[in-house]
Amino acid sequence: MLNRKFRFGSATAVSVLASTCIGLVYTTFPMVGPAVAATATEKAEGRRDLDQLMKSLQAVDASYAAGNAADAQAKFAEALSAWNRISRLISAREAREQQLLFDSLGSQLKTNEPAAQIKATVTGMLDELNDDIATELK
Repeated sequence: MLNRKFRFGSATAVSVLASTCIGLVYTTFPMVGPAVAATATEKAEGRRDLDQLMKSLQAVDASYAAGNAADAQAKFAEALSAWNRISRLISAREAREQQLLFDSLGSQLKTNEPAAQIKATVTGMLDELNDDIATELK
C-alpha cells in the first residue's frame, strides 16, 4: 500500500513538473507568433512589392523561354525576395499556397524543365497573385 502511494505521488509530481516545463518553454519560445494585421502603409508597400514580384515572374518566363537560364535564375531570386516581403502581410493559408508554387518553380528551374512547364507554373502563380494575394493587400 505504501508503494502505491509513493508511485501515485511520484507520477503526480512528474506530470506537474513536465507541464510546468512545457508551459515555460512555450511562453519563452513561442512556436507561432500572434496574427497581426498589416497597417495601411505596410499594405501599400506590399502592393508595390506585388507589382515588382509579378514583373520578375514574367521576366523569369521570358528569360527561360529565350534560353537564358542564368538570367531566369536571377529574376527568380528577385521574385523570391519580393515574395518574402509580401508573405508576412497576408494570411498564412494564402502564403503557404504561394510558397509551394515558388518551391515548385525553383525546382523546375534547377532541373531544366521544358519552357512550357515553366510557363504553366508562372501563369498559375500570376493568376493566384492577381486573384487572392492582391485582394488581401487592399
